[in-house]
Amino acid sequence: MINNMNSIGFKNFRQFRDFPTTKLGPITYLVGKNNSGKSTIVKALLLISDFLKSGEMREFKFGNNVLEDANIVTFGRAKTASAEESLIAFETKVSNYRIEIQITGNDDDTNARVLNFLVEDLKSRFFFRVEPHSSRIYFGQGKTGDFIKEEEVPEFQMKTEIRRLEDRIRFSNLKKTDKEYLRLVDQLNSLKQKQNLFESNNEEQYEEYLNREMENIPENFLLDMPINWSYSLKENLEAAQKIAVHMHDVEFRNAQLNENTSSLFDEYRGFYQKKDDLRRSFEEYFESIQELELFYLGANPSKQSGLFTIRDKGNALSQSIHKFYQLGVFNNKGSESYRFLKKWMGKDGFDIGEDLTIKMYGGEAYDVKIKNGDGELSLADKGMGSIQAMLLLFRIASIIELKKSSSTNTKIIVEEPELNLHPNFQSKLADLFFEVWEKFDIEFIIETHSEYIIRKSQVIVSEKQLEDSVNENPFKVHYLDLHQSPSIYSIGFDSDGVLDRSFGSGFFDTAADTNLQLLKLKRIRNKQ
Repeated sequence: MINNMNSIGFKNFRQFRDFPTTKLGPITYLVGKNNSGKSTIVKALLLISDFLKSGEMREFKFGNNVLEDANIVTFGRAKTASAEESLIAFETKVSNYRIEIQITGNDDDTNARVLNFLVEDLKSRFFFRVEPHSSRIYFGQGKTGDFIKEEEVPEFQMKTEIRRLEDRIRFSNLKKTDKEYLRLVDQLNSLKQKQNLFESNNEEQYEEYLNREMENIPENFLLDMPINWSYSLKENLEAAQKIAVHMHDVEFRNAQLNENTSSLFDEYRGFYQKKDDLRRSFEEYFESIQELELFYLGANPSKQSGLFTIRDKGNALSQSIHKFYQLGVFNNKGSESYRFLKKWMGKDGFDIGEDLTIKMYGGEAYDVKIKNGDGELSLADKGMGSIQAMLLLFRIASIIELKKSSSTNTKIIVEEPELNLHPNFQSKLADLFFEVWEKFDIEFIIETHSEYIIRKSQVIVSEKQLEDSVNENPFKVHYLDLHQSPSIYSIGFDSDGVLDRSFGSGFFDTAADTNLQLLKLKRIRNKQ
């Protein structure tokens, strides 16, 4: 799935001062001890996704109702306790676009302030960057590191730009030894020198500056425009491009008439030659974000109850049954989503039953019965493992149904799917995830403590020769440990499905250690 979020990195977020950019696969397992940071990755993905889809430019929200699963609430809870500055930075990749978001705020703020928001097309190197504090959008190609350059400020903007830089230096909290402070001072001094040149009587120098080769189109360009806060991000970029085309036409006409052109003429020319590709790049970015869909399936222990009431918002199974029913899946038994559910609740799956019936009572509650042979048994009377498996199946079946009627690129985050499941059924979860990815093009991020899921994934890699053929190996395994550096490392597969690196202590080695202890105890008893 090319449009899904396929990497994540951050600084000063939760437990991590510096979490390295980590690639995500179609099926990514996050493995580690409790409190190792697995949930932090999930929270970062949820927050970033919500921000990107909101179209916001100024605010990064922690208290949004949509983000209940992130459970962060304030900037203070999000920021690393040992952070040296009040700054959190996120980085991700969606399709071909690299995205950086820097935010700041006070500890009690539920909405952090966006400092910088950068989107770069890695293929074309087109980019845009929003700077809310200066109310400017920079866009261009190939100059993402240089956002304010003195040679790009036209004469009529010179005094305004000088005043703006002077204000930024005067009112910032930067130390005089900070790199950012020194950079701003250098820009200010260069602008003042250029202003002196324009205001001098040295006409020869001035003409030499203006008379550049008309046929040399700049390889890269960088332009900035004021933000109109009554516009959306997309509308601001569209307006900026229209203004750039207009300014190019004005400047080009002046050049043809041998009249003075501004110092931005080269930038306008560079933009004009690539305006169609630039517009297409930005449009594809917004399409990618619009199509991005992230679902979070938390590890909610299901309740055993006779009826599943719609109003019980705290009962994940009730809400999943309600969603499944309202989507019409139950009444369309020929649909792929229903066939998926029926297959995986059967003997080849989690052996829950052959089929099911759902009845609604008074528009308030559902009664779910599982069919086996000629009999029926209420789902509430099944074991906790079966109930937990049905919760997962209802949720995934509903997502399959939703994806069928849309062009969304779907990723499902699943927390501890092995909860209450027998080891044999835990291993079958790997088959389930692989089938859903292969058949329905739905990706997964899975927080797990189950070695059985990982082991079965190894078998799938070997059986299907995923490391030896043109077929994609969708599995990625990341192990997290806050006590090592780096705090996360990837574990790959060889052609036989064998992992190329060992897990940290307390995972695969636990069973072996237990067996060794038993053998030692047996030897001791035999000697007595």
